[in-house]
Amino acid sequence: MSLTLICGQIGKDVKGRGYQLITLEQALKDPVYQFPDKVQDTSDWLANWSFSKGKQFESPKPPEFIRRFIRTNRETVRYYEK
Repeated sequence: MSLTLICGQIGKDVKGRGYQLITLEQALKDPVYQFPDKVQDTSDWLANWSFSKGKQFESPKPPEFIRRFIRTNRETVRYYEK
């Protein structure tokens, strides 16, 4: 299975759950981006955001449909992680 098919399926699943995808330009208009970040050693945006606000936060686990997809396509996903 190609990366294009994997991403396409995840996109369909996400949209099917009622999420709306927006552009980066639209997202950056959100007030959450209007304050300076404190730096923390993580690539998790939500963890960085909560840290810069002085709040405790535990990152959520991916939804079951994504975990199931990864389990089903483990070899393909590993190939594209490299």
